[in-house]
Amino acid sequence: MPFKKYTQCYEFKRENLPSSLPYRKSDIPGDVLVFLTMALTLWGSATVIGLAAAPPFGALVGAIVGFPIAVTTSVAAALKHASSQWRFHRLICLSARPQCAVGTVSHGPKSSVFEEEYGDFDNDEYFDVRLMPHHDLDDYATVQTVAESTSPKWGTITPPHDSHIEDNPANEIYEDGLQGERLLRPRPLLLPEPGYNTGQEPEELHTASRLHCEAEGDFWVRMNDLALLFGLLATALAALTAAGAAGGSWAGAGMGCALGSWFFGPVGCLIGSILGGLLGALFGGAVAGAISKLIFDAILKSVFDAAPGEVEDANVGDRNPAPIVAGSRVAVLGEHVYDGFHSGWHEFHPLMAVLKVKPDGGTEPDAMLTWNPAFSPAAVPPYGLSTDDMKQGLRSTDFKSQAVKLRDQWCAELTRAFEEPVRKTQQKMEHRWTIHPLVDGCRPASGPDVG
Repeated sequence: MPFKKYTQCYEFKRENLPSSLPYRKSDIPGDVLVFLTMALTLWGSATVIGLAAAPPFGALVGAIVGFPIAVTTSVAAALKHASSQWRFHRLICLSARPQCAVGTVSHGPKSSVFEEEYGDFDNDEYFDVRLMPHHDLDDYATVQTVAESTSPKWGTITPPHDSHIEDNPANEIYEDGLQGERLLRPRPLLLPEPGYNTGQEPEELHTASRLHCEAEGDFWVRMNDLALLFGLLATALAALTAAGAAGGSWAGAGMGCALGSWFFGPVGCLIGSILGGLLGALFGGAVAGAISKLIFDAILKSVFDAAPGEVEDANVGDRNPAPIVAGSRVAVLGEHVYDGFHSGWHEFHPLMAVLKVKPDGGTEPDAMLTWNPAFSPAAVPPYGLSTDDMKQGLRSTDFKSQAVKLRDQWCAELTRAFEEPVRKTQQKMEHRWTIHPLVDGCRPASGPDVG
C-alpha cells in the first residue's frame, strides 16, 4: 500500500509575522476562548431575540432554542478550524523536493495510543533514525541555536565523548557536512521565532539529534468530516449533564426539605431544600458528566483508531519484507519539514518510503558505516579503510567519501521509484496486473505481424 498524505507544508515568510507562525500548543487556549465566546454570543443573542419577541417568557424560549444552536455551531467550527490548522498551517516546508537519508532506526516504530497521545492530537506512527555515520554518543545533551566558535559548536555532548568531538569536529552532527547539517541543523530563517526545542520539552530533545519520521493517520480528516456530528454529540451530552444536575437538584431538594422539616419545621425545610438542591445538582451533574465523558471518549477513540498511520505502508523493500524495528538499517524518503506544534524540530512528514538496506542482524559493513574514536587496532576496518580513518570519522577524506558513497547508493535505489519515467511505466496496463503475467499468460499487445 502506498504512503498516505493528509497534510501540506507551507512556505514560511518572516515578513508576514505573526500570521505566518505555525500552529502551536500555545495557540489552543486562545482558540478555546474564541469559540467559547462564539457559543456565548449565539446563546445570548437567541435569548435577547426571544425576550424582544415575547417578553418575558420569550427569553426562556430563546435560551432553550439557542443552546443547541450555540453548542453545535461553536464545537463544529472549532473542530474544522483545528483540522485546517493541524493539516495546513503546522508544518513549514524546508526543501522543495522530497529528501532522502540513511541511518539506523533508534526508536520505534511507535503507534499513537489514544490514552497516551490524545494530548498530541493525531494518530500517526513514527520512528527516529540515527543518521549515518553517527552513533548514540554523538547526541546533543543540550542544544543551542547559535554556533559557538569551538567544538562542539551547537550545544553540549556528554563527557567523555565531548573530547572526541573536540578532536574530530567534523563528526559533530550539525557540522558533519553530510546528513546532520543538511537535515537537522537549525535554520536562520526560523530564528528567533518560531524557534527550536532547546530544552523546553526535554523528553523530546532527542529529535534535535535524530531524524524523526512520521507516517500519517487520518484522524483530523475524519474530525473535519464529522465536525457537525460531533457538535450535535456535544450538545446532546451537555444536555445530558444539565439534566443530571437538574434531576439531582430536584431529588436533593426533596430530601433536604424532608430532613430539615423533621428537625426545624418549615424553616428547616427551606434551608434543607436549598442545601440539598445544591449538593444534589453537584452530584447529579458529576455523575452525568462522567457518563457523558465516557460516551464522548468511546466515540472519539473509534475515530482515532479507525485508520492510524502505519510506517509499513511506506516500506518499499522486497528483498526482506520483515517489519521495520529498532536497529533496522534503513534509507528513508520524505517531505522535509519543520514541525511547529511542539517546541520545533525537523522531520520527514509524511514518510514517503522506507527501505531496509540490509536484513536485520547482519554485520554493519554490509550496509552502513559508523565512526568510532575507540576503534580497536585488532579489528579489521570495513571497505578498505584504515584504523585511523575509523577513529577520525568524517575528518578522514577516505571515510567521508565512503559514507557519501553509501548514502548515494541507497538513496538512488529509494528515489528511483518516485521518478516520473518510472511512475509512467508503472501506470501502463501491462504493469497493473493482479495475477502475474507468467501465471495467466497475459502479454502486452504487439503490432501486426509483417511477412
